[in-house]
Amino acid sequence: MSLMKGTAGEHLVCFDAYYQNYSATIVNGQLPYDIVLADNGRVYKIQVKTSSTTTTDGRSFQYVLKYLKGKELKGGYKAKDVDMFAFVNPEMRKIAYIPHKKVATNWKVTIQTTDYDLHSLDTALDYLKTI
Repeated sequence: MSLMKGTAGEHLVCFDAYYQNYSATIVNGQLPYDIVLADNGRVYKIQVKTSSTTTTDGRSFQYVLKYLKGKELKGGYKAKDVDMFAFVNPEMRKIAYIPHKKVATNWKVTIQTTDYDLHSLDTALDYLKTI
């Protein structure tokens, strides 16, 4: 994936957050997260993953979890460093927000096209407020 597509994914997440009345800012630098989002005085760290890769004729999309400096494990994204992942499908203009603790894999995450709407920003934030 190109750097431009990744950047576009980050901007789409910020747009989505703004559209839902949250404040979000892209963080430039070598941090384990891409965006900070504010909600009622609490700040959440979001790692954005953008993909247009499909091996299922468009029925699902895969996202590879890679950490800074090539560590290829979710373990590289520690819960204290990342609150949630935003899995972006740029062609569909869809985002699946999944809290770090709910990502059950260490390598690849697959999102079905029918599941993006199940993983809304509000749902992820509601979960994070309970932990």
